[in-house]
Amino acid sequence: MRDERPDLYKSYNPWDRINEPAALTEMLLEGGVETAKIVVESDVQPLGSPEEFWTIALGSGYRSVIEQLERISRDRVRHATLDCICKQNVRSVETNAIHAIARKP
Repeated sequence: MRDERPDLYKSYNPWDRINEPAALTEMLLEGGVETAKIVVESDVQPLGSPEEFWTIALGSGYRSVIEQLERISRDRVRHATLDCICKQNVRSVETNAIHAIARKP
């Protein structure tokens, strides 16, 4: 992404602010939610092929960035990503999530 569209590459991800249960609780408190049930899910998604990683990326928050690329740039990013996964022999990815269940008064 950095090579194709440096303006879309960010070293900061907005979700970094809430990547821990305590941080999510704090953000909810700032928004007026005093009680929330925080659920942490830690999992690993096996990859049957490198292409499955691209499917995961398109189902994540990265999709909006990927879709801002012109088709030829998107194809180059996809190819470079899958090539890297192959070279590094990546067989799985972490698919961790933190959910909050709450009702704001």
